[in-house]
Amino acid sequence: MPQYVLFPTLAEADEQVPLYATALIRADKLEICLTHTPEGFFAISNECTHQRAAMHKGRVLPDCKIQCPWHGYSFSLKNGQELSGNGCPPLKTYPITISEKGLEIEL
Repeated sequence: MPQYVLFPTLAEADEQVPLYATALIRADKLEICLTHTPEGFFAISNECTHQRAAMHKGRVLPDCKIQCPWHGYSFSLKNGQELSGNGCPPLKTYPITISEKGLEIEL
Protein backbone atom coordinates (compact mmCIF):
# COMPACT_ATOMS: atom_id res chain seq x y z
CA MET A 1 0.00 0.00 0.00
CA PRO A 2 1.29 3.46 -0.80
CA GLN A 3 2.69 5.62 2.00
CA TYR A 4 2.44 9.40 1.77
CA VAL A 5 4.36 11.85 3.93
CA LEU A 6 1.90 14.40 5.26
CA PHE A 7 4.39 16.44 7.30
CA PRO A 8 8.19 16.10 7.42
CA THR A 9 8.27 16.38 11.22
CA LEU A 10 5.90 15.78 14.10
CA ALA A 11 6.49 19.37 15.24
CA GLU A 12 5.20 20.67 11.90
CA ALA A 13 2.17 18.38 12.11
CA ASP A 14 1.43 19.70 15.62
CA GLU A 15 1.72 23.29 14.34
CA GLN A 16 -0.42 22.79 11.22
CA VAL A 17 -3.09 20.63 12.90
CA PRO A 18 -3.34 21.70 16.55
CA LEU A 19 -4.95 19.55 19.21
CA TYR A 20 -8.69 18.96 18.53
CA ALA A 21 -8.36 20.40 15.01
CA THR A 22 -8.97 18.84 11.61
CA ALA A 23 -7.38 19.30 8.20
CA LEU A 24 -8.41 18.30 4.71
CA ILE A 25 -5.73 16.17 3.06
CA ARG A 26 -5.74 15.23 -0.61
CA ALA A 27 -3.70 12.15 -1.49
CA ASP A 28 -3.94 9.80 -4.44
CA LYS A 29 -7.24 11.44 -5.58
CA LEU A 30 -8.77 10.85 -2.13
CA GLU A 31 -10.08 13.46 0.30
CA ILE A 32 -9.10 12.53 3.83
CA CYS A 33 -9.91 14.18 7.14
CA LEU A 34 -6.82 14.34 9.37
CA THR A 35 -7.54 14.87 13.06
CA HIS A 36 -5.39 15.52 16.11
CA THR A 37 -6.37 14.20 19.54
CA PRO A 38 -4.51 13.71 22.81
CA GLU A 39 -4.02 10.09 21.62
CA GLY A 40 -2.35 11.22 18.40
CA PHE A 41 -3.26 11.77 14.77
CA PHE A 42 -6.06 9.88 13.01
CA ALA A 43 -7.20 9.83 9.40
CA ILE A 44 -10.71 9.00 8.14
CA SER A 45 -12.58 9.39 4.88
CA ASN A 46 -13.71 12.98 4.52
CA GLU A 47 -17.26 12.06 3.50
CA CYS A 48 -19.87 11.23 6.16
CA THR A 49 -21.62 7.95 5.40
CA HIS A 50 -24.99 9.48 6.30
CA GLN A 51 -25.43 12.30 3.79
CA ARG A 52 -21.91 13.00 2.53
CA ALA A 53 -21.02 16.00 4.72
CA ALA A 54 -17.36 17.06 4.76
CA MET A 55 -15.99 15.56 7.97
CA HIS A 56 -13.05 17.99 8.11
CA LYS A 57 -15.68 20.62 9.00
CA GLY A 58 -16.83 18.50 11.94
CA ARG A 59 -15.84 18.76 15.59
CA VAL A 60 -13.24 16.53 17.23
CA LEU A 61 -14.62 15.27 20.53
CA PRO A 62 -12.91 13.74 23.57
CA ASP A 63 -12.31 9.98 23.52
CA CYS A 64 -11.19 9.94 19.87
CA LYS A 65 -14.52 10.81 18.27
CA ILE A 66 -15.57 13.19 15.52
CA GLN A 67 -18.99 14.76 15.10
CA CYS A 68 -20.50 15.28 11.66
CA PRO A 69 -21.10 18.98 10.95
CA TRP A 70 -24.58 18.46 9.48
CA HIS A 71 -26.51 16.17 11.81
CA GLY A 72 -24.19 15.65 14.76
CA TYR A 73 -23.66 11.92 14.29
CA SER A 74 -20.47 10.85 16.01
CA PHE A 75 -17.90 8.37 14.72
CA SER A 76 -14.87 6.67 16.27
CA LEU A 77 -11.58 7.98 14.89
CA LYS A 78 -9.96 4.65 15.75
CA ASN A 79 -12.18 2.34 13.72
CA GLY A 80 -14.69 4.58 11.91
CA GLN A 81 -17.74 3.08 13.64
CA GLU A 82 -20.81 5.30 13.96
CA LEU A 83 -21.49 5.77 17.68
CA SER A 84 -24.80 7.67 17.71
CA GLY A 85 -26.95 4.58 17.23
CA ASN A 86 -28.28 5.65 13.83
CA GLY A 87 -27.00 2.63 11.91
CA CYS A 88 -24.72 4.47 9.49
CA PRO A 89 -21.94 2.50 7.84
CA PRO A 90 -18.48 3.14 9.30
CA LEU A 91 -16.09 5.72 7.91
CA LYS A 92 -12.97 4.39 6.22
CA THR A 93 -9.88 4.79 8.40
CA TYR A 94 -6.28 5.14 7.24
CA PRO A 95 -3.23 4.15 9.32
CA ILE A 96 -0.97 6.99 10.46
CA THR A 97 2.64 6.33 11.37
CA ILE A 98 5.52 8.47 12.58
CA SER A 99 8.84 7.56 11.00
CA GLU A 100 12.18 9.14 10.14
CA LYS A 101 10.39 10.61 7.08
CA GLY A 102 7.77 12.34 9.26
CA LEU A 103 4.05 11.86 9.73
CA GLU A 104 2.89 9.34 7.11
CA ILE A 105 -0.45 7.95 5.96
CA GLU A 106 -1.01 4.56 4.40
CA LEU A 107 -3.63 4.42 1.66
